[in-house]
Amino acid sequence: MNWNEFAKEVHQCAVDHGWWEKRPSFAEVAVMLHSELSEAVAEYRAGRPMLYHPCNAGGACEDDRPAEERMDCGSRVRDPKHPEISCKAKSDKPCGVAVELADCILRILATLAEAGVDINAEMGFSPAYEGVIQTIALCHVRISEAYIHALRGEDHPPMEATYTHLIMCVEMILDWAKQNNVPMETILQIKHKYNKSRPYRHGGERL
Repeated sequence: MNWNEFAKEVHQCAVDHGWWEKRPSFAEVAVMLHSELSEAVAEYRAGRPMLYHPCNAGGACEDDRPAEERMDCGSRVRDPKHPEISCKAKSDKPCGVAVELADCILRILATLAEAGVDINAEMGFSPAYEGVIQTIALCHVRISEAYIHALRGEDHPPMEATYTHLIMCVEMILDWAKQNNVPMETILQIKHKYNKSRPYRHGGERL
């Protein structure tokens, strides 16, 4: 993936949806990144898949469950001649542990693109952490370190160390995904496509 080009697309999507009408403070950026990581933990605790689409009747769509867990949810209109037809109750919104981690990456990419950071040139750190919870915990640390640098204004040039910590967070998630056969780049594209279809400021959210 060309991270610079993809980041520009992600940032433009955020602009088009009103999230950069007023430049967010780095505190706002940081808390939203922490929020995405916490949502990933919530999905993990609930035992949900890496990627799934919610059923409008509740839970995950049976299409996204392991074969041994599938059951008739009562929402599907079954046609034996067309078993490929998706359930009418299946939400378009992608969810799951990996999707929430993708949201964290997307927010970081939008921030880096707005700042003009050459992401392709900065990538290269390989932490090799295997566990998703360990990865999430370390991403929390990196985001907090980024905020501390931004708060103190000690970077030379300004924000350099701040953005380095954010890029390291992205790379830790990508490394975890690679080690665990999670197609993170595909999931990033899926969530980005969905984000482009969402309403302006997602219906009036403040952050």
